Amino acid sequence: MTRACPLTVLVCFTVLLSTINPAVWCTDRENADKKDIEENLPSTEKQERTRLVVNLDDEPSRWPGYMEPLGLKFPQKKIDVHKGYPSVTKFYNEFVIPSSPVVISSALDQFVNIYGLSDASIASLSQAYTVFMKVRSRKDGHIVGKMTIRQFIQRYREENLYLDSPLPDSIKMLLPLPRCLRCNDVIKELHKTRFLYHHGIWHHPLRVEDQEQLHCQFDGEAVILLINFAEFPKRSQVLDKKNGSESGVNVENVDFQKYPALGEVPVYHQATLAPGKCMFIPAHWLYQITSLSKDARSISLSIYWNRKIIVPSKKTCGDVSDDTKLSQGEFAGDPKDDVFGIFKNIALHEFIQFFFDEGKLQKLTFSEFEDRLKKDEKRFKDLVTWDEECSQTAKEFFNQMDTNADQMISPEDLDGLTEKDLDYLTGIVVNRQADFKDIMDDQQSTSKSSSIGDIAKSLTQNYEKELHKILEEGFDDILKDAKVDGSLKFDSKGRPKVIINKEKLGDKTEFKTEEVSEPPLLKSKNHLDDLEEEIMVENVDETETQQHVKVQKDEL
Repeated sequence: MTRACPLTVLVCFTVLLSTINPAVWCTDRENADKKDIEENLPSTEKQERTRLVVNLDDEPSRWPGYMEPLGLKFPQKKIDVHKGYPSVTKFYNEFVIPSSPVVISSALDQFVNIYGLSDASIASLSQAYTVFMKVRSRKDGHIVGKMTIRQFIQRYREENLYLDSPLPDSIKMLLPLPRCLRCNDVIKELHKTRFLYHHGIWHHPLRVEDQEQLHCQFDGEAVILLINFAEFPKRSQVLDKKNGSESGVNVENVDFQKYPALGEVPVYHQATLAPGKCMFIPAHWLYQITSLSKDARSISLSIYWNRKIIVPSKKTCGDVSDDTKLSQGEFAGDPKDDVFGIFKNIALHEFIQFFFDEGKLQKLTFSEFEDRLKKDEKRFKDLVTWDEECSQTAKEFFNQMDTNADQMISPEDLDGLTEKDLDYLTGIVVNRQADFKDIMDDQQSTSKSSSIGDIAKSLTQNYEKELHKILEEGFDDILKDAKVDGSLKFDSKGRPKVIINKEKLGDKTEFKTEEVSEPPLLKSKNHLDDLEEEIMVENVDETETQQHVKVQKDEL
């Protein structure tokens, strides 16, 4: 049996110990900085080389993937897909808290069903006429000016323009808050947005964010590469622009001589986003997006929120409605729209929605314009009748909104206008609405006055009828006591007539009164005095009748 030399054993044991690194990976990504991460990662060249694609002893120009697209020759791991938005509890427990990216399919169906995604459908939204955004040139990225969304859509393909800016508040009011974010504690942490709208292929730079991110692809296809920050300790050597939030590396032709740290990325996490999909990108992970729409457009929206330890529950989340819009978030990182500016355009938005029917109606003559006003039961519910004053106001309204003076109201009347022009048109809409409101108030006031008169007249007529009935019944009693068969009646003008039938004479005796201007009222015995004087009896003993009337008068 061969015995090992003690010295040999000692040397082998020493070598073995040298390969053991007692340090541990930093797991608290929220508090660890770049220095801590680098110090706590394995440091021996042998361990690094076993997990890297490149041989660090070779010249960087000889590394796989040199001067080729980012990540092309490196291992890539597909990111898991979740069908539909998960609940906020599941989203946090399974993805946000463990810092695990996920693709969410069928995420934007609701928006597409409501608004559609064609250029024409977006351009027909009322907000597309009034919301101005900064527009940039694809040539150099410089701002070329401010345009409405509608103006941008009309020009971006031919002039190679793009939008890259925070989402305006008036657009946030249209978008539903994703289900996975419907929690009051999360809503309070919503920080900023990024809206991208362009045409053709675009390789976006390698970036990193300190906030959690939900990236949604509305149109066009995109490939997203992620690098787990915990697996890439030398990220600070790559993120050399914009205060360490962006890399200057050419992602189409990676130069390892300039950015050798990229040769030490062990794996790229990869996903392809088709229209309607969203992707959760954890905070601190590096990401790079490539839009693949060569002959088409790409529209995407990223929502960022502060990384904060949140354990969603019914108590902490509260009751957040399914109708909650993105505008509910504070978004402290986005520029704030002027509150008055948001609401001042509401009147113009309603005008566009009503008259252009979100793009379905292109042109209106004055006759068609007036007919639509007449049929607007919502705005003119208090209008009693459409009169000449209404027509004159409608004509003035029409002429003022017909900015190109072609005797037609159309979307073209709002194209090419400046913010000042739109403010003027908004003022016109508000003022004409006020004019119609005054007309309705006047008509309602007149209608109420007429109604009061009608009610008074009706009450008077009812009172007279009741009074006549009392008189007729009272006079019947008087005649009955006088043993006279007859009655008191009032004609259509309220004049009394006494009809007496005396069976002894076998004829009809009529008592008549002289015409009076007002219907007589029975007021104590004075009225009986008048009747006694006015009664004329034919074929009846006048003295006997008058005596009975006198008796009744005395009793009264």
